[in-house]
Amino acid sequence: MERVITKQSEDLRAALNMIAESRVNLSHIGSLCQPLLPCGRYLTGEQVRMQFSICKKTLQTYRDTGVIAHTSIGGKFLYKESDILEILNDNYRLARKPFGAE
Repeated sequence: MERVITKQSEDLRAALNMIAESRVNLSHIGSLCQPLLPCGRYLTGEQVRMQFSICKKTLQTYRDTGVIAHTSIGGKFLYKESDILEILNDNYRLARKPFGAE
């Protein structure tokens, strides 16, 4: 006896749910994978804010005061990944040994 698949079929609903979940996952993966430009990879403001747990206003202050370099295309700010890494390296401080430690 052959099974008939209808709109109410549990198998169909399960398959459609799996497809929907896959689309969400692929969309997320696609947002993380960006092609390299000849001059390096650029991050969006949202990516920078999420990476460093800072708010929009803090990132805007960094732009306005020249702490972080940026470019703007169509009102969207982009940040060169290599510039961000340079800022991190320039501000890196070695830990001091605790008092009394040898």
